[in-house]
Amino acid sequence: MTPEEQKKAHLRGYFQEVVRKGDLAAIPDFVAPDIVFWGPYSSEPIRGIKGFTELIAMLHAAFDDFQITEEEMVVEGDTVATRWTASGFHRGEFMGTGPSGEPFRFTGTGFYRIVDDKIVEAWSLNNSVEVIRQLGEGPTAYTATITTTRKN
Repeated sequence: MTPEEQKKAHLRGYFQEVVRKGDLAAIPDFVAPDIVFWGPYSSEPIRGIKGFTELIAMLHAAFDDFQITEEEMVVEGDTVATRWTASGFHRGEFMGTGPSGEPFRFTGTGFYRIVDDKIVEAWSLNNSVEVIRQLGEGPTAYTATITTTRKN
């Protein structure tokens, strides 16, 4: 297996075990202890495996039957870029929005820097506004959530 194929396989395993299944015990198999995760869920990066584990736990508490499909992956050096689609059902609180039981579907992209078979840095971008809209809250609730968490 080439180094590029190895990185793609690692990321697919991460998506399957951690993101899709929510297996918190598997996180250390895929993620470095000092990971830095940049995403739409916090105005500051999440630093360290403890904070990252809390993020994954929050997502799985909010969404049931979480599915993620990798649409495309490209490797450049130690970074894997991916485009994906996520879907599931809203069963718990998410960004200040209570459980609706509604299905959701959204798309995103991510850049994952992988060193020694561990994700050391990640940037995840998605259209969370679409999720909030699908859950019946509209962009105003999302804007209020971001405004209260963003530091000036």
